[in-house]
Amino acid sequence: EAQKAALLPVGNRALISYQLDFLQRAGVTDVIVVTSAAAAALIERAAEQHPTMRVSVEVAAEDVMGTADALRQIQPKLCASPAPPAPLRRSSPCAPVHSYTDFCVMSCDLLTEVPLGTVLDTHRAHGGALTALMVQQPPADDQKKKVKTEDFVVLDEDTGALLMVAQKAELEETLDMRRTLVEKYQRVSVRGDLHDVHCYVLAHWVLGLLQAKTEFRSIKAEL
Repeated sequence: EAQKAALLPVGNRALISYQLDFLQRAGVTDVIVVTSAAAAALIERAAEQHPTMRVSVEVAAEDVMGTADALRQIQPKLCASPAPPAPLRRSSPCAPVHSYTDFCVMSCDLLTEVPLGTVLDTHRAHGGALTALMVQQPPADDQKKKVKTEDFVVLDEDTGALLMVAQKAELEETLDMRRTLVEKYQRVSVRGDLHDVHCYVLAHWVLGLLQAKTEFRSIKAEL
């Protein structure tokens, strides 16, 4: 159903065309779309409206169950891409001869007014493994805009670094943190008002981790 969402008409345009606009405004020129065989041709047609971008459409393999699986499928393209534009250039420890970039993973139904460039700048400034775009819930009295949050988000109070995300539905009475996090971060905050919009910027070396951890299926759940 996610593949169909990418093609939903919004203002006489396919939804995915707005996401390509979102990426283009941030200076991203190379895009890989992982989708079903049924949707591939229609997405390629929508991508033709962005002639300055290099959009490649990949048909998901049968065993692709989540975002981590999709990244493993397209890893050869990410590791063999031509010289990237400057805003995302990064050195990869798993490939000492070439320069690779950090990369963005996003859902096909994302619509946001937050500039992707702001997310990229934050990622570069902190040099983390993963930077996630999350939107704070509006005030409680603004019920029309309120979206039910599904997670507890643990942040370092000093730097704002994302330490962990726990799904509310999977918790019983306590939120358990790894001992290494407790020892390293003395001041943390647990937020229940942040909505994950499924837009992530990842360091290139994470691809090597996903190859080693083939049991990982989802970026959100397991990274």
